[in-house]
Amino acid sequence: MNLKILKLPPQQLFWFATLPILYLTTGIVLSLPYSTIHFLSTALLYLFALSNLLIEMALGDAFINNMPLRKKQILFQEFVILVCLLYFILQYAFYTPILLICYSLMVQGKYIFKFYDLDSFALALTVLFKAILLNAVGFYLQANFISINSFQHFLPLLFPLLIVEIYTWNRTLRKVIEAVCWSLGYLLAILLQWPITNWFSLLMLLSAPLVLLPNERLSPIKKAIIFNLNYLIILVVAYFM
Repeated sequence: MNLKILKLPPQQLFWFATLPILYLTTGIVLSLPYSTIHFLSTALLYLFALSNLLIEMALGDAFINNMPLRKKQILFQEFVILVCLLYFILQYAFYTPILLICYSLMVQGKYIFKFYDLDSFALALTVLFKAILLNAVGFYLQANFISINSFQHFLPLLFPLLIVEIYTWNRTLRKVIEAVCWSLGYLLAILLQWPITNWFSLLMLLSAPLVLLPNERLSPIKKAIIFNLNYLIILVVAYFM
């Protein structure tokens, strides 16, 4: 797979910075029946995810696009990550920082796989870490345990995050493949919530025209955020109404 790191215009940086929210909110919402939101822990987890994302972009520019390595930025973001990890070490069980360290190693080291022609493997593993691991940690930070049943609700996020991950490596994706991925995300979201909400699960289709129909104004990043917001509405209906 011949991949290139995406060059984001300034007007899309805001949307890109909201991506870590996509990794976290589902797990946090699912934890609310068991606990209230711990705002400091949630803010630091977002800061941790955002710092990793910024390093991920900087390393991509260096290793894939042969641009100068932004050492000062990387060192600063690594310091932020270290501070966040120190907080989690002091406040939570030992496996929480271990999982987060594994996450950092994966997203920051994924470009190494390119040199072994394992780009697709790195892409798939990164999506799993972002959709499953960070949401699980987000759940745990609120409730101080992780519900096994919550993992199934993370699965619909795999498809939009896969599209976003491909988009950040390579702008071009066959329209048919992209449409299939989005459709699978919607289908899985509806099927998972149908036993709980019945016809209310079809509210997931509210965002389908925006996401599925061609629209040059909506990048995959924006579509993924729209998908996630719609999915959160379904979860709120399922668990709080």
